Amino acid sequence: MNLSTYIALFWISWDRLQVADAEVQRLQDGLEQTTAQKAALERDVAALQTENASLRANGEALAAEKWDIANANADLQNRLQTVSYMKVRRYFLGIFEGKRCQNGVSSIIVPREYPTLYWKKRSENYT
Repeated sequence: MNLSTYIALFWISWDRLQVADAEVQRLQDGLEQTTAQKAALERDVAALQTENASLRANGEALAAEKWDIANANADLQNRLQTVSYMKVRRYFLGIFEGKRCQNGVSSIIVPREYPTLYWKKRSENYT
């Protein structure tokens, strides 16, 4: 081989080396972009997981509050039904069983299961 062949091989190798270097640089740039995108996505995922946990906690708190409100509502409805029943019972007992008057005190004749309704003052309204 002569010198011109060696020089030609050198330039071919040099060109291949420059092409390989350019390819390495392009791949490094792509890797940096992909790494930056991955880091951004990981931050977004972490933020979404935090928000999801917060929303779950809020949802659980709201479910507990809803449960408490439903229980309170049921209790109040039971009380209202009981009071309404007692008012109606008292009204009908006053109408159907009559009133008795002794020394300015009137009473309603009631069955033994309602001892709290026995004595009432005459001035009370039985509606």
